[in-house]
Amino acid sequence: MMRSEAEIEKIAHICTIGSHVFAQMSEFVHEGLPLEDVFRAFRREGLAQGADDVP
Repeated sequence: MMRSEAEIEKIAHICTIGSHVFAQMSEFVHEGLPLEDVFRAFRREGLAQGADDVP
């Protein structure tokens, strides 16, 4: 399957957001934080950085 240039740019953009959120996890995740709260914090940060959705 061939991807259009626009699709490739969109995928690269969301990958960049995901990478930034993973790099910042130590700022909002700490020992003892329930896993459910980790997922919520990750999702909030992804949305704050411009992701349309963070499943």
